[in-house]
Amino acid sequence: MIALTMKTMQPGFYWAKWRIADDGTIEGDELTPSNKWEVVEVVENCLDDDSDERLMVSVPGVQRSQSWENFVWGPGPLSPPDGKTGGTTLLATLKSAEDFIAGFEDDPSQRGVAALLANLRAAARRAGAA
Repeated sequence: MIALTMKTMQPGFYWAKWRIADDGTIEGDELTPSNKWEVVEVVENCLDDDSDERLMVSVPGVQRSQSWENFVWGPGPLSPPDGKTGGTTLLATLKSAEDFIAGFEDDPSQRGVAALLANLRAAARRAGAA
């Protein structure tokens, strides 16, 4: 077991044991607690470092993201064998998403585009610095 906190954890793939399901998780009572080590993905959910939901956890086969405190943590973040995500670098993926979403910037029916673009650009800056 590794002592990780919201401040020391970073997005990526980790070994973890899922102990508690968030309210509303389909079949959460049947899936938890688990004593099986699984690889899960920790994702950045928002940019507010003080938010309890800054990082969320994606569990394979589970529809709803889970709170990071619901897990016993093992090693991570794990490095992909080729140093890329799905064959594409993270920075390239963020840039592609930014380019696509920027196409909606002048559409008044699309809400939240400016904030989404700001978040993508901030994430791209962090990814470029890594």
